[in-house]
This record gives sequence, structure tokens and C-alpha cells, in this order.
Amino acid sequence: MRNNYPIAINDLKDYVYWWNRQYPFDRWWREKHRIPFQSEQHLKASPIDQRIEYEEEIIFRKLPQIQKQKKRAAEEAEISGHFLYKRSVMQNAQLDKVVADQLFDDFDIGEYYTESGQLKQEIDDEQHDE
Repeated sequence: MRNNYPIAINDLKDYVYWWNRQYPFDRWWREKHRIPFQSEQHLKASPIDQRIEYEEEIIFRKLPQIQKQKKRAAEEAEISGHFLYKRSVMQNAQLDKVVADQLFDDFDIGEYYTESGQLKQEIDDEQHDE
């Protein structure tokens, strides 16, 4: 069913651009199913169904790659032994220079050593033994 209305080429191009902006998955769907533009089958098609079909296509195209990545990650974890260790907050978050400097500045070596260089824990242990 074709219209016999005269239409300017520029108007036609504008219409094609408009159509493809309005229905971005339509052309992909028509090419996949080899359906001509504005055919009876095309006019019956739902843009929502076209989008769902497109998303399904993308998901199933990426699925083998995702499965390979998961398998590779599991093998690497088994080899490295990382699956045995829980990740601590410090492993997951990198300390920036400001935080690292603050931790270093707050560290008081006097809490652990006496002025003579002996560990305070050793002194406490010797006093307990007596």
C-alpha cells in the first residue's frame, strides 16, 4: 500500500531521520527479519517488542564472554588462593597520601618501646614471671 502524495526529497530525508530517532531499534529489527519498511508486517510490529528482542540479542551475544570471564576468575582465585582470604577494608580501599601521613603521624613508638630500646611487652612479661 503506497501513498501517491508528492513529497520533497528533503522532507523525505527529514522523515527518515525522524523515524530512526523515534524508533531506534526498528531498522535493526527490519534488517534481522528482512522486512520492508512500512510493509504490513512492519506496521504490525511493536516498538516495545523490537526493543525486547534487541536486548535479548545483546544479552545472548555477550553470555559466552561473561561465562568465560567467570570461569577464568574462578581458576585464578583457585590458583592464587585468594578464595581462602576475606578481603579487609584496607585491601579494598586504597589509602590516599593524606590518610597514610595521618596514620604515620599518629603512631607513637613510645607506646611499644622504652627509651633503652626494650619492648614494653618483654618488661611486662618479666614482671609477671617473678
